[in-house]
Amino acid sequence: MPDVESLIESAKAKGLRLFLAEGKVKVQAPQNLDENTKALIEELREHKEEIKSVLDADLTLNHITSTFFTEDKSRGWLVLVVRRSEKLPTGPITIVPSLRIVDVAKFTESTIRDLETYVATKNRGSNHWVDRVLDEKIEQLERCGVKAEIRELQ
Repeated sequence: MPDVESLIESAKAKGLRLFLAEGKVKVQAPQNLDENTKALIEELREHKEEIKSVLDADLTLNHITSTFFTEDKSRGWLVLVVRRSEKLPTGPITIVPSLRIVDVAKFTESTIRDLETYVATKNRGSNHWVDRVLDEKIEQLERCGVKAEIRELQ
């Protein structure tokens, strides 16, 4: 039996993309899969907890935190890309006179979750409350040492 890193490398070689979303291992695969690739996906499912540990450990400064895909191929897909500083600044940080961030880590995690939900909701074709304040949220994260960007993939 191959080790988990070998399975992940085999998956990448077959054009599969493994990532974490909402604490679960997700697999993005091309539409037409051969029998070997289908068998590999089944083997990946058998080792999902070990894969999750490897993916958790592989988070980097340029990690795409969440990718949510839609079935509507005409719209393209949105992905959220987050780059974090190695060390977040200590609080408090005053963004505007009416917004002062005391716990920077908690604020950034909460805001990133909001953006993840926004991307997922938009990819499903729905509206989300962050629409109104998207630029503000991204700017607030940047002031906290986190660069967030929403990209559209075709």
